[in-house]
Amino acid sequence: MFAVYRDEQKRELHVYYGFELLEVVPDDKTSPRFKLMVAQLYNAGVKGITLVEVFKVDPKFMRRWGRALKSGDPETLVKALQGRGPRKLTPEIKAYIKRRFPILYEENPHNYSSRLRKEIYEIFNVRISGEGLRLHFHELKAQHQHDQHDQHEANDTQSGREPLTSCESEDPPPPQSPPTEDTAGEQSAHNAPDGTEKAEQPSAKKGALDV
Repeated sequence: MFAVYRDEQKRELHVYYGFELLEVVPDDKTSPRFKLMVAQLYNAGVKGITLVEVFKVDPKFMRRWGRALKSGDPETLVKALQGRGPRKLTPEIKAYIKRRFPILYEENPHNYSSRLRKEIYEIFNVRISGEGLRLHFHELKAQHQHDQHDQHEANDTQSGREPLTSCESEDPPPPQSPPTEDTAGEQSAHNAPDGTEKAEQPSAKKGALDV
């Protein structure tokens, strides 16, 4: 015997079979998990009129979800569970999501979904569940990461610098100081007019007498 308990605070439905908890799903009729749970109960033989009273769903939707689940075809199941969800994503809403996603995701990658859905409701007066946008967000994340990678490569190319090795240094060699008059004189004294180096003459020892 199936039993369903509603958690008002967490907005969740707890589905029991006897005393065993089978599943916890969002108390949201637009959620694919909610629809899948209803389809499972419908296919398990629970009376349709009972499901309508408990979950407030249209019988034709329950039959559609149940048949899609029985078909075993993932594509058919996805289309059935999506229902009217994709119709809410008009071209204008899609363009808004594409423009706002990189900004909100960079600011906070943990609550971008709730913020974006709130903005969509305030601007377009359309409520969209997080489950309905999950696949769309997955594609936008992949595109965002790809764009960031391309931007980093472009920045490296524009800088025109290769990474320094352990033997290289960013500091330039110290400049050579110009020769002074004393050093110039010493160099000219040691060099012959033809550019060859003169031999040094022995100097007289201090204290020696001339004979």
